[in-house]
Order: sequence, then structure tokens, then C-alpha cells
Amino acid sequence: MLNEIGNNNERYPQSSHNVVKSDNNSKKGNMFFDRIKPIIELLVITGGFIIGIWQLNYLAKQVKQQSQQIEEQNIWNKKDVTIQYAEKYTEEMKMVAHSLELLPDTTSIEKLLKNDKTQNNIKQLVAYFQILAVGIEKEYFDENIAKQILIPETIDLYHALIRLKYFEFRKTQEGDEVAFAFQNLAKKWQQLEEERIKSKY
Repeated sequence: MLNEIGNNNERYPQSSHNVVKSDNNSKKGNMFFDRIKPIIELLVITGGFIIGIWQLNYLAKQVKQQSQQIEEQNIWNKKDVTIQYAEKYTEEMKMVAHSLELLPDTTSIEKLLKNDKTQNNIKQLVAYFQILAVGIEKEYFDENIAKQILIPETIDLYHALIRLKYFEFRKTQEGDEVAFAFQNLAKKWQQLEEERIKSKY
């Protein structure tokens, strides 16, 4: 019995020593964690920053790609709309324009416009090219496509109407310039054609 008590007494100091040793290890562990905690936090912040930068770059690329696709689609739509409008220049309208081109310079525009059908036909022609010119000016139509299809018709009709003094007559009647955009477009395209022809020689 006494031996057992003695043995127990010998164990307690050892157990107490183990507890103290464990506490010391725990304190050392806490101190080590406290030391590396700022480093861990810095790594986390840096990692998050890098990921954030990568996400922003990826988003920027996506936005740029979408913008390019939208721009390409808009360009295609503009060309398609221009072609569709050019196709509205009917054979009947071409015949009316051609008949005006064949009239002599001495033709009285006043007498010509007294015929309601002729007047409506001419107004329809002028309105068509006025809409074309305004559409190009406002970038609704593609000018290059329109020019490829309608440059001869635009210039020829303009010259025919100038010879017949149509614009002067309408200005006198209405007190203001008519089809101003059409006239400017025809002048511009005529100048481009003259420059193109000169460049060949």
C-alpha cells in the first residue's frame, strides 16, 4: 500500500511537468502564428488583388469582343439597308429620269410641271435622292455601297434638273432651296468622279 502511494507521488510531478511543457509548446505555437499571420493576410490580399486584376482584364476583353461584334453587325446592317433602298429605284423611275435627260435645254419647266403626272414623277425622283442623301449624311446608309450602285443616276438626274432650271423654279415657288442634300451629294460625287478620271491619266 505504502509503495503504491509512493509510486503515485512519483507520477504527479511528471504529469505536472508534462502540462507545463504542453503550455509552453502552445505559447510557442501561438507566437509563431502571430508572426506569420500578417504574412498570410498579405498573401491573401495579394492573391485576391491578382485575381481581381485577371477578372478585370478578362471582362475588358469580353466587352471589347462584344463591341467589335456589334460594330461589325451595324456595318453589315447599314450595307444591307443601303442595298435594299437602292433596289427601290424602279424601272419606271429610271424611265422618267431618262426622259428628263433627253429634254432640250429650251424646255419650259413651268409648262412641264403643269402636267400633274409629270410633276408627281419628278417630285418622286427628287424625294428619292433627297432621302438617299440625308441617309448618307446621317450615316444611316453606307455611302460607298450607294455610290457604287447609284452614282451615274444621281449625277445624271442632277444635271438634267439643273439644265431644266427645276431647282431655281421650285425655289422661286417655295421661297427656299429644295432638295439641298441631294444637290450637295450630286456635286460631291461628280467631283470624286472627275478626280478618279484624272488619276487615270
